[in-house]
Amino acid sequence: MTQLSLNERSIPGLRLVANTNSYPAIKNFWPGSLCYLLRNLYCMSTLRLSILLTVLCFSSISSSQTLHGEVKDITTRGPLRDVHITSSAIKKNTISGEEGQFRIELKEVFTWTDSISFSYIGYATLVLSLAELERAGNEVYLMPLVDQLSEVNLDPKRQLSKTLKFSVVAPLKKGVYSFGSTAVGNKIFVVAGDASVVEEPMKEAMVTTLGETSLSNILSTARANFSSPQYSEEIQVYNAVTDEWTVSPIKVNKRAGHNAVLHENKIYVLGGKHLNQSGQKVLLSSEIEVIDLHKDTLLVDRVYPHQASGAAAVIHGDDLLVLGGSTRLNRKRKKIFTDEVHLFNFQTGLWFEAGKVPKGKEIKAVNIQGTIFIIGGSDGSVVNVIESLNLATGKYKTEAKLQHRFDHPAVVSNGNVIYIYERGKFHTIDVARREMKTYGIDLQVEEPNLHIWNNKLFVIGGYKGQLYTKTPVAECFKISLEEFKQTEVKEKVHF
Repeated sequence: MTQLSLNERSIPGLRLVANTNSYPAIKNFWPGSLCYLLRNLYCMSTLRLSILLTVLCFSSISSSQTLHGEVKDITTRGPLRDVHITSSAIKKNTISGEEGQFRIELKEVFTWTDSISFSYIGYATLVLSLAELERAGNEVYLMPLVDQLSEVNLDPKRQLSKTLKFSVVAPLKKGVYSFGSTAVGNKIFVVAGDASVVEEPMKEAMVTTLGETSLSNILSTARANFSSPQYSEEIQVYNAVTDEWTVSPIKVNKRAGHNAVLHENKIYVLGGKHLNQSGQKVLLSSEIEVIDLHKDTLLVDRVYPHQASGAAAVIHGDDLLVLGGSTRLNRKRKKIFTDEVHLFNFQTGLWFEAGKVPKGKEIKAVNIQGTIFIIGGSDGSVVNVIESLNLATGKYKTEAKLQHRFDHPAVVSNGNVIYIYERGKFHTIDVARREMKTYGIDLQVEEPNLHIWNNKLFVIGGYKGQLYTKTPVAECFKISLEEFKQTEVKEKVHF
């Protein structure tokens, strides 16, 4: 697969993550680490190194190209965590750590007049030149903003809606759940998914006939109603402007429990499980399928080290992180979970081991300005914690323990706000204000996917569950984000 072609030479100190000459890996790897820098330097051509040496000799570039510093409150002198640090002169924008510390790597070519910005909610944004930053000893002080509240006229007749209002949009061509999806401009791509009607006839037979018939009759009923899994291979495409669904001529493997992520006009379909040729056996997927939207083609890479279903896949710059998931069923038909994290770099095509999540589980996650927020998930029980992973430091943190337990939530982010849907309720988490709000909504769908476009939140697919059945749905809905301001908050929690 041409876009994943790799350098054939090996790098001392790196261990293979898969059985191929092309995929070296390093444990506890994070962007910005020494290993990351060495790997990038290794991939430079001789010409590029020569140019770099020339620039170093004839410009005012720092010899280390790395600056360390701290961000503090100018009044309290206390450290400020999660301050956003951006500049065209640094390799990757970052945020300050627990004690306000920051570390930035300068690009190969820059000038000391280049500006760097420090921004934090509730504080005035500070913009300095690199020279001014160095003269200040790399200590940055931010000034709190004084709120200027304008007069507000309250209308006593205005009433908030009891539940979120929504409208119906065009349905999927084929109802699915447990699918991968991604938004590309005004289009939403739904890739494969589970189209099975799941029945539990054994439970139903035992309940409805208990004490009235024999065990053999119960087993006979169960066998008669059993249905094999049905996975989709279709790519369904929704146009939010025309409110229409179409089906792409491209077919993928019949998958479920997978992810679809967008990077540079390519959709990477990875992970999950697929059916064997007979359609009777479920296997973990070991291939990455790449849909090139520009060329309208499908390419396949047969090396994928993170084989799991229900994992989270998050893009950060030129890196893709895949976290957690389930790997198999034990003899008691209970899921076995993985705590592994793998990182793929799109520029080099290399996979790396990237440490472990605090506990193995199926995961839903979003990336907000360099921090991955892990929402709930299933580890054999229902999880009620929100965790975060700071990509600048590689450290995990428990952000909150909540009354609500999120098993298989649908999750999407917009700015600093995370939108969560599960079991007929919507929750919003403002990570800057550290506040969660809960809203009611009259939707009877489970495990849909969420996407946001043009200030509208789209609820796509999922299933409807009754006592002994699970049926995929084709219905799709949209909610204006303004509705959240006009709807009664059922519960508010600060954390």
